Amino acid sequence: MRIAFAVIAWTGTSFCLAVGAPTASLPAPVMPTNTAIVPVTHNREPQIYDWPTRHQEVLACLKEKKPDLILIGDSIIHYWGGEPKHRIARAPDVWTQYFGKRNAVNLGFGWDRTENVLWRLRNGELDGIAPKAAVILIGVNNLGLNTAEEIAAGIAAICAEVHRRLPTTNILLLGILPHANQPAKLVEVNRLSTALNGKDGVTFLDVGSAFHDAAGQFRRDLFLDGLHPNATGCRVLCDAIEPTLARLMGP
Repeated sequence: MRIAFAVIAWTGTSFCLAVGAPTASLPAPVMPTNTAIVPVTHNREPQIYDWPTRHQEVLACLKEKKPDLILIGDSIIHYWGGEPKHRIARAPDVWTQYFGKRNAVNLGFGWDRTENVLWRLRNGELDGIAPKAAVILIGVNNLGLNTAEEIAAGIAAICAEVHRRLPTTNILLLGILPHANQPAKLVEVNRLSTALNGKDGVTFLDVGSAFHDAAGQFRRDLFLDGLHPNATGCRVLCDAIEPTLARLMGP
């Protein structure tokens, strides 16, 4: 749309009207981008692992194993155990006990945010497989960058991507785990994520209460650093999700 303008001026004895040429259309306002839903790679922990290399290792592992169970997430999943193996394995015995007989593959990447998971899922990590179930635990690394609504949108996009590519796979979406410096934003993300429960194969499960004592206090003894569960914390997590996971995986 082009806009003409008119100016009325006083000459001292009378008014005169000046009509200007139409102006150019005003530019459309630039809407802010939710980075949590824009797929992108990263390499934030090169001193610990190489992100592109792990992506290739995951692709090779998926091709070989054709898993019945995949666990998707950040460092909490990555440094737990399982295959593809990494030099850091914080609770390999717990992983073997709960997932060893379930033909599982570890799709956790240290420092991943929702947008990084989206890139991986759209670049081969769901190709050629048909697992019975996918466990998703992601979002904690977005807390310092995105709003609760943006993070919830990123998590929803991941679930939608899994369902679109693996329509027969049951999705167990876990709420972001509590941590020592837990912001109110974390609780809001989990509240918003409950809307996904029962849609497109998603079962949402918030197991945060398992990491608090009877008085509701955060149990630091279950964590290495207030964020990453130790071996005991991983066992607590498995115990909390096992009944639901067993039902979703079936016989």
